[in-house]
This record gives sequence, structure tokens and C-alpha cells, in this order.
Amino acid sequence: MKSQSSLLSFFETKPKNTYEEDNKFFGKIKRTRESSEEKVTDIVKKGARLQAPFVPKEETKVEKQATVSLEQEFLKHKLDLKQRQEKKRNLGQIIEDSSSLKTGEERWSEINRWATEIRDEKQRLPTDEDYDPSTLYIPPEAFKQLSPFQKQFWELKRKHYDVVLFFKKGKFYELYDCDADIGHSVLGLNYTAGGRIEMRCVGVPETSFARYASKLVDNGFKVGRVEQVETTTAAAQRRRSSDSLDSKIAVCQRSLVRVMTKGSLTADELNGDPSSHFLLCIHQCTVSKKTGFFYLDVSAGYSTVGEMNDDAGIVDMEAILLSVQPVEVVVINGQREGPLSELLKYFTNTTNCILTHQQFSVDCCQRNANFPTPLEQFLLRHSAASMALFGCLEYLKSLYISMEVLRFDSTIIWDKCCTKEHIPKSFSNEDNWECSCSANLSLIGSTIFNLDIVTSRGNKMGSHTLLSFVDHTVTAGGKRLIKQWICSPLMCRSRIEQRLDSIEFILKKDSESNVLEQIRKHLNQIPDIERHVVKIQNLAYCSHQVVMFDDSEKRKVLEFLKFLKCLDRVVEFLKKQLPLILFPEFDSFVRSLSNFDNNLLHKCRNVLDDLFNEFPDVDGIESGEVNFSEDSTLKNEIENIESRLQCILEELREQMKLDIQWFHRFRESYQLEFSQSALEKINIPNEFILMSQTCDKRRFWTPEIKQLVKKRNELLEAHTTSESSKFKKILRKFDDSAILWRDLAKIISELDALLSLAQTSRSSSGIMCRPEIIDSEKPHLLVEELRHPCLADLGDLYASGSCRTFIPVSLKLGAAEGTSFVIRGPNMGGKSTLLREICLAVILAQCGCFVPAKKFQFTLFDKIFTRMGASDAIGRGQSTFLLEVQEAAAVLNTATKSSLVVIDELGRGTSTYDGYAIAKAVLNDVSTRIGCLCFFSTHYHNLIHEKLPSNIRFFEMQAEVDEEKKDITFLYSLKPSSGSFVSSRGIYCAKMASLPEEVLVRAEDPKIRALLNGMDQPYDKTEAEFLSIVHR
Repeated sequence: MKSQSSLLSFFETKPKNTYEEDNKFFGKIKRTRESSEEKVTDIVKKGARLQAPFVPKEETKVEKQATVSLEQEFLKHKLDLKQRQEKKRNLGQIIEDSSSLKTGEERWSEINRWATEIRDEKQRLPTDEDYDPSTLYIPPEAFKQLSPFQKQFWELKRKHYDVVLFFKKGKFYELYDCDADIGHSVLGLNYTAGGRIEMRCVGVPETSFARYASKLVDNGFKVGRVEQVETTTAAAQRRRSSDSLDSKIAVCQRSLVRVMTKGSLTADELNGDPSSHFLLCIHQCTVSKKTGFFYLDVSAGYSTVGEMNDDAGIVDMEAILLSVQPVEVVVINGQREGPLSELLKYFTNTTNCILTHQQFSVDCCQRNANFPTPLEQFLLRHSAASMALFGCLEYLKSLYISMEVLRFDSTIIWDKCCTKEHIPKSFSNEDNWECSCSANLSLIGSTIFNLDIVTSRGNKMGSHTLLSFVDHTVTAGGKRLIKQWICSPLMCRSRIEQRLDSIEFILKKDSESNVLEQIRKHLNQIPDIERHVVKIQNLAYCSHQVVMFDDSEKRKVLEFLKFLKCLDRVVEFLKKQLPLILFPEFDSFVRSLSNFDNNLLHKCRNVLDDLFNEFPDVDGIESGEVNFSEDSTLKNEIENIESRLQCILEELREQMKLDIQWFHRFRESYQLEFSQSALEKINIPNEFILMSQTCDKRRFWTPEIKQLVKKRNELLEAHTTSESSKFKKILRKFDDSAILWRDLAKIISELDALLSLAQTSRSSSGIMCRPEIIDSEKPHLLVEELRHPCLADLGDLYASGSCRTFIPVSLKLGAAEGTSFVIRGPNMGGKSTLLREICLAVILAQCGCFVPAKKFQFTLFDKIFTRMGASDAIGRGQSTFLLEVQEAAAVLNTATKSSLVVIDELGRGTSTYDGYAIAKAVLNDVSTRIGCLCFFSTHYHNLIHEKLPSNIRFFEMQAEVDEEKKDITFLYSLKPSSGSFVSSRGIYCAKMASLPEEVLVRAEDPKIRALLNGMDQPYDKTEAEFLSIVHR
């Protein structure tokens, strides 16, 4: 064993410049070794585990030579090797053999091969088909050889091997072994010098945990938080009070208190992101041929459960995926093959969503839960939905999320048979209950994607989506709600009219007194109430007494008190200030806000007053003095000890005639601090105990101080426990009124969303009109000067570049005007844009928003179908044409007379003859059998000469063509077709794309064009003539 004094004397004999030059060589050696390690260490990929972390591989010959040459150069520097050995011998040091040059981490990897040669708990290899990546096999004999701390770590790690564990140690979270490799490669953390507990280690301060953990979660990892649940004082008492071997373990007890995944993040873990983070659980029942689903926003507490038939389930599930946009999908007892599995794989591979499979027994899902009666009855009738919901609960339980925080009083039931139902009837306006149960406008997956409702398909001028067009919200809850409104427009006329009345009133009032700015100024100061309520529920029902080494407990009390004051301001705003701003039509305006009544505000006021009474000294708490323990005796004893300690300090100052100061260091507080100059004047008494020191100061305890500090620490822990217990009682008292707070949050969110629609209706460039709903059994649509909602605002951008000023469109469809609208015209003539703007205008109207048009009349639609674009889905094994006919099949199989159907260039993915036949057949079926409003754009111009149903009308997108210059000018205007020949002008479009001139000349061969423009010859003869011309 090397003594500290001998080592100091050895290094003190070296000149300063020797150290500087030695460090340069040490740096070279270190960099060489690090570069070598990087070459032989597996890179941690996104979402992947290290199967054999840090397996030392044999160095190449060149690398060995480079390392040896640097080391030899260093050994020859200043002192040769023999001189250094002689120096060490003179100091009584033993020369270490070559094996001791290995680091502790390398020795750990060699001795504990189970940590690198990975097997699961059943000793299966990662290459085995049924390998379980969540477990690790540790031989029993090897486990016995571990130190107590290592046992504590690996006992947790071997049961959660697929989780990156942040292990609490003092004021830091540390990552060990393979987790340290992930922390090093993904988070950029440096390994601790020499390792900790013989394993590779990286660490972060406890205050930085959320930042580093969220980065890992974003990269697809599961992150576990292991907390210390026993104080050092409690650990010492445990060891003294019992004779059992387990009680004698020196390390403090630690527990895994949380596992974080993308879909289970709470408000604190989202780092202020206001958007919803949905966890979607799916169960496909092979017996009933139904698919159940349950999606939940853990941070905000609202959820939806539903069930669908397998025959149409893929279309509905695609719509849910695109509108909800879950960040994590969990398949409960599901198959890994089949259409649904392929859809989920494709979605997770093309988005930032992760996919996991979980197996749960039926028994574990058959347990009682406190469900509202409508939800309970629904689950009894729908086994697939029930399995999805209970499977989700079991999954969240495995992540250590308390079941008490999951409430179902605001769960939405989604079922194609019974429509959408909203559970909390008792908290809704009785008159509106029937309307809230009616179905919403259904948007299938292709519609959400093709219309750029939530996300853009890559517009270079920005993400001009319908959501960005209407989202002017200033609260987090409003931002989430406006997205729900856009993805689920209304079908209840009275509710649509209510929203429109409110918007019209706001716009009128705003023109007089600028009410929009006044109300939004108040809303902008309101925090995320929904997530704060869930956060408080988490704190109230946390089963672990976590030991924190900062002032986090005090911050929790201050944050809760701050939130109560915020709720108090919200109640005052809704009760007094908002009525004054909206006077005298306030009562009629608030009818459009769910659950708004003065009785609700009165209840909130009473509960808040009761909660404030739990804090006897609010001003003291805000200044940092948190003290509301039920046991005042503890506080008095602590104060007595602190008084005695202060007396000791004064007595010592008097005796020694020195200015002695206290030095406090966490558990070892009240140290007597002496400066170096003071120590030279006195002799320190023998009974003084040295506790810490620096180069110019020394700090001591006396035996009495030691006993007093020990007693004070014990009392402080008891006092903290008492305060924590009292605080939890207050939090649970708050949670008893959780329904009130959620209703209050909903009022604020709806108010913000309504103002957002009003802002949209006011600020859009051009005329915005109130849509008129027509009561008619036959579908009807009339628009005058309609503009594209997302593109009309581009104004100057369109006029200044290659784009033109947006041209509005007018049309009338339905009844005598026909129900099917066939649009022909040249490429790039504006056909697809026209179809999109009509669909978006309908969605805006049924959301209760004004429409960018001079006039807009329509009958309510139940579904919108779009078949647009030409692309394949290689990830799902689907060709371009297969996707086309699948979308057409969805129209023919599920559309009703009240649906709006948009079909853009059906049949382009196959041969002209097959595509023409399918397009004609689909158009005929939609027009005759279904009879809904249909917009059908096509380049099959000969359809106008076919014998088609009388309710089909033909229109053309206009363009001016200069045949001599081979130039075309698009007019973007619509007029009825005259029956004359219309060309798609594809050659002109190819010219705009800079296709080579010789190719364009050949493509314009008169014989080829004449042959292709006529389709009255047999297929075989036409194809033969075409090939003879092309290949001549």
C-alpha cells in the first residue's frame, strides 16, 4: 500500500517543467488509446441495446506499435526506466507487473463475462427467436461475488435490461456499464476517471436529469430513474436496530420509481412542450374479427377508447394514426404479421413514433376499475376495446405510473356502430347532451394526408396546413383542442351555429372595443391547467419517499401555492372580468362553452378558500420558510438545538478571542472554521475532530457539536417526513375536486379555441363569410369566389414569383345541377388545388369557422373521401396503382349519400385502357348507387362522349395556348365543357420541366398523337401500331 506522504514526496522532487512535458506525452498516449477504443467499441444506434458492451478486442499491429513508441518516448524523457524503478524502490514501492496496467473496467469485463456475453434470464442468446431483451442472466455464483452496491445495481438491471437506468448516488445520477456506453455515445458524457465501483460510469447532476433523460427518450430509449428511498440516518438506524444480514448492508436502499417512454411522459418530463403525446394501445381479436384501441395523453389525462370491424379497420386505424399522431404504439397480445401489423410498421418507420409488443394474460386484465357507467357498459359489450384498455393499464403499471392518476370521467367512446359518445353526462348541459353524442365528420387517413390538415407533405414555401391556418391559440390546452376540432369537425347543426354565433359576436364586439386582445392578454398568463392537475395527482399518490439533495421539496410547495393563486385569478377572470368585457351578450356567448355556469365557479372558489386555509403562513412560505408540519414539537426541539449550537460558538469565540465562523456542508453542518492565521495563534484542543480542510482553512467538530448535529439531523428528517405527509394530504384534498379543475381547464381551452377561430375569420386576407347550412335530404353545395384557406394568404408571394395571384372559384352542385362534377383540363391547370380548397372549406364550415369565400351554402356532410396523388408505399408492399384502387374501394364500400367524395385522376397507375375502364366504372357507381356529391378530375377526356348518368356534369380548367411558340398560360378559371376536344398539354408541361428538345420533338410526332387520341380501335391493333411508330 502506497502511503500518501511517500507519494507526495516522490512528486515533489520533480521540477514544474517536468510535469508540463510529461502531461503532453500522457495526453498523446491517452488520445491514442481513446481512438483505439472508439474503433473497437460498438456504436449505440437509435433504440438499440448494446448486446456486447465494451468487449476489449485485440489491437492491430500498427496500433500496438504506435502506442508502444509513444510510451517508450515518454519513459526515456528526463529519467530512463531503470532510474525510475530505482526511485520507486528507494521509496519502498513495489513495481507493478504488466497485468496491473489494465484499467478496472477492463478487469471487470474479463472477470464478469456475463456482462458482455449477453443472455436473457432463461439463458437464451440475442440471436434466438424468443430472446427477451428486457432481462439479463447473471450466474448465481457470480452474483454472490459482487459488492453490496453492485448487487443493488445489477438486481434492478437484470430485470430491466432494456432500460437505461439513471442510478441516484448522492447529488448525481450515474449510469453504469452498458448504460454508461449509451450515455457516452448518445449524450456525449465523459467517462469518469478510473471508473466507479469497477464499472464504466458517466454521471449527471440531479438538476439536469430531465434534460438528459428526455434526449434519450427522443432517441427511442426507455429511461429508468432509480432513487434513494432511505436517508443516511435511517440507514444507520436500520443497521443498529436489527441483527439480520440484510439489515447490515451498508448501502442506502434504492428503488426504481419510474420508467419513461415516449408515450408515458408527464408534464415535468415534456420540458414545456404543449402538444399532445399520445400512447396508443391496440388489440386485434381473431375470434370476433374486431380491433380495439385505447389512446391516452398521460400528461393531460384525457383518453379515447373504441372498437372497429376488421373489414374496414385498416382505413379507420390509418385515420386514427394520422389525426392522433401517437408517439408510441403498443400492440397488446397482437400478431406480428398481417395488414394491421404492416400498417403499424410503416407508420412507425416513417414517423418519429416507436412500436412495441406486449403480452398480458387475460386474468390480469379482468380486474375491477372505477369506471363511469356508460364506459363500463361499453367495455362489457366490446371485448377487443376492453382488452386494449386494460392492456394499456398493465403497461403503464409496468412503467411505475400510479393507477390513481388515470381518470376515466372524461373518456370518449369511439365506435362506428354507436357513434362517438362523451362520458360525463352529469357535467354537461342536459339540452346539449343529445348533440354531443352525435357523430362527427369522419376524415379517413388519406383525406388527412392529402389535404395537409395536420402536417404538410413538403411544401417548400412552408408548412401551410389547415391547422396552422386556424391555430392562433395562446394557451397549451387551447392549442391541443384546436387540433381536435380540426380533425373531428361537427355534424350537429345547433353546435355549429352556436360557434358561428359566438364568432360573429366576437368580431362585432372586437370592432368596437378590441375584445380579442383584451381576452387573449388574460389567457396568455394562464398555465397548462390540465397538465398541472395530473402533475399534482402524481405527487399526491407517489408511493415512494424519495430522498432529494436539493430544495426540490420546497419548490414543490411553492409551485403548488403558485398554481392555486393562478386558479384563483382564473376564477376571478371568468366570474367578473370576462362578463364586463363581453357585456351585454355575455350570457348568450358562454352557451357555446361546455360546462360553464356560475355554480361551477362558486364551487371552485369554495375549494380554493379551503385549500388556502391549509397554509397558515402564505407570506412566509413564499419567502422560503416552508413550515406547515402537524407536529410543532419537532420544530421547537430543532430550534433549541440550533440555539445551543449558537451558544457554543459564542463561548468558543470568547475563550479563544478569535472570529470563528460556522461552515455548513449538507449532513455535516455546524463545523467550526479556523483560518490558517488563527491556527498559528492557538493550539487546537485534542478533543476537536477534524472534519474538512482547504489550503488555508480547517474545520472541526467538538464531541458536543457532533452529538447535537446528529440529533438535529434526526429531528430534521422526522420534521421533513411530517411536512411531506401533511403536504400529500393537501394534494389529495385538491385532487378530490379534480373534476372541477378539469371543467375549468376545458372552459379556458374552448374560450381560447373560439377566439382562435374568430382571429382566423378576421385576419385572413380577402372576404370571409359565415357558412349557411341548408336543410335538405339531397346534397347541395354552392360557393362564390372561394379561395384556398392555406394558400390565399400568400398574396404577394404568389404575385412576385413564378406563382400567380390566387384565382377564386365559384360553382354550384346538387339537385338540378347534378351531383357529380367531372373536371378536365391541362396539366398544372389547378384541378387538384380546386378539389382541395373545396374539402378544406367544408371542414372549416363544420368546425364552426368562417370560410374564405363571398358565399358558402352547403348541406352537412358525414364523411370526406379523397383519392389524390400518385405514390407507392414500399414499406407496406403496396404499388402506386394498388393504393389508388384501395382508396377508391374505401369510397365505394363506406360512402353514403351525405358524403363528399373527391377523386383526382383515378387509373393513372396502370395501362390507359385498364385505367379508363376503372375510372368510368367508379364514376358511374358513385353517381348512381351512392348519389353523393362527387368531384372527379381526370385526363380521360373521352368520358364526355360516354353514355353516363344524367346527374354528371363536365367542366374544364381554362388555359390559353400559343401553338406557334409552344407556350401555355394557365387561367385557373372553371367553365362548363362544350363537348369539344380537350388536351392535357402534357408536352408543354414537359417543356417547362426542361426535357431535352429532341425528346419533345419525337413525342409530338403527329401519327403517335393521333393514334393515342383515338380509342375506337381494338386494343391489340392499337398497341401494335403504336409500337411500330415508336421503334421505327
